[in-house]
Amino acid sequence: MSMKRSDKFKMKKIKRKFQNEFHQRKNLFQNSLQQKMI
Repeated sequence: MSMKRSDKFKMKKIKRKFQNEFHQRKNLFQNSLQQKMI
């Protein structure tokens, strides 16, 4: 299965975006936990 260059690039972009959102959610979650601890 060969992908066009643009498709590969698109996939990379989507993946990165997804990872970024995941990290943000994780950070928000940890922050809220820390605030509850105080």
